[in-house]
Amino acid sequence: MRARSDSDAVAQTVAFIVASAVFLGVFGAILVATSDGPREDGGRVQDSANRVEAERLADVLVASQGIGWASGADGLDRLGLQHDDGARLDTTRLDALRGAAHAVDGANGKVDYEEALAGLGLPNDGTVGFHVRIAPVGIQNQLQAADLSHIRTAYVGDWLSLDTSLEVDLAADLSMVADARAQAEVDIGLLPPNERQVLVDLGLGFDNSVHLLDGIDVEVDLSPLPDVDLDALVPDSLLEGDVYPDNKQYLNTVLADRLPEYDLLVIGSTVAHNTLTSNAVKDAVRDWVMAGGTLFVFGSESNNFQWLQPLFHVGTSTVNSAPAAPDVSHPLLHEPHELDWTSYDHHGLGWDLPSQGANAVYDEFQHIITTDGDDVLTVSNEGTFGTGRVFLTTYRPSEVSSLLSHDEATNLVHNMVLFSDRSHLYLDYGPTPPDGAAVSAAVRTTQVEDADLGMVNVRVTVLYWGV
Repeated sequence: MRARSDSDAVAQTVAFIVASAVFLGVFGAILVATSDGPREDGGRVQDSANRVEAERLADVLVASQGIGWASGADGLDRLGLQHDDGARLDTTRLDALRGAAHAVDGANGKVDYEEALAGLGLPNDGTVGFHVRIAPVGIQNQLQAADLSHIRTAYVGDWLSLDTSLEVDLAADLSMVADARAQAEVDIGLLPPNERQVLVDLGLGFDNSVHLLDGIDVEVDLSPLPDVDLDALVPDSLLEGDVYPDNKQYLNTVLADRLPEYDLLVIGSTVAHNTLTSNAVKDAVRDWVMAGGTLFVFGSESNNFQWLQPLFHVGTSTVNSAPAAPDVSHPLLHEPHELDWTSYDHHGLGWDLPSQGANAVYDEFQHIITTDGDDVLTVSNEGTFGTGRVFLTTYRPSEVSSLLSHDEATNLVHNMVLFSDRSHLYLDYGPTPPDGAAVSAAVRTTQVEDADLGMVNVRVTVLYWGV
């Protein structure tokens, strides 16, 4: 797909907005009439008429304020995203599109995709469609320097084994705690320290210590007197940590009660996922994500993902092809770091999201890096799981740190964190163009206001297609 710059459309934009009332009356008919067919080689094609309609659709969405916003999103007559001041996009109007790409409820406070089609005069019969993507541009330095300390983060790591009954000698409080933590760390896997350091380096709200309360019985040796629990001698705050070993007994005891304290849960590389399959854990994760939590699941040889089933069904499959990016411009690959993702090892595995049947969720995810029809890196669409997000990858940042560089692993996780945390600067609205569709793209640059960064330049890409 090619994207035209907006330099050759400035003049027509002004005339178009002035004459929008006339245009809207015939807008749908024009767009339907200019759809291209597929090429013989199965690729997507564009002709001049098709590109013109993509440009015009971009003008309506980006350079006009729409009609009917005063009546609320459900009463909108025509979709337009420009703020009333004419200098930026309206964040309230953008919010009305988030999580609405597949919604059909006419009274949900969202601009459902069917409502947008009707307002733009486009038929709702699958013959045409559009997709809007918004992403920040030119602010890599600001994003890289953004404070992430407000993101409380939990990390489940790969432990070879965990002794849930530790014994320490009577000493000063901090020495006893340090002794207990050192014993808990003895049988950690080879890779988790790399990922834990990434979370530290990013400045997340993350205490890089094993959580000792409840799940680990730590006794103080008072020999020859009876031993006592460590938490009877020191404040709970000294025993709390944000690192959780993948021990089923331990996670059953600890994780459900702790999750509400966090914004981000990271399931680390090579974790044994069968340690997460109890009802106590998987139901807690579901409720937490639906309430706004962000879940990262990194690569592992484990094939037991039942713990995700309260949210959605998924597994992993063996794949043979090299990973590829269906959309090489996706912001997760570029903002704020250019990722060297072609050098990562996906270990011949892809996430297999069901595309048919009662458990189909494939269309509820953005497929960022794929192979053999499965996902190497994917993120759920906004609104798919309540107010939360789910990121899945078969890449292992811990391994990226070891084999490529620690900076590269940090960049990968940083892009994922910012894509979630700065979600108001990003938007993907509308379905993915179907296979064989004739797709044209139009690009505009405008601004969105950010509470911390001020006015942020964003690129708006509008795809229009006919089948």
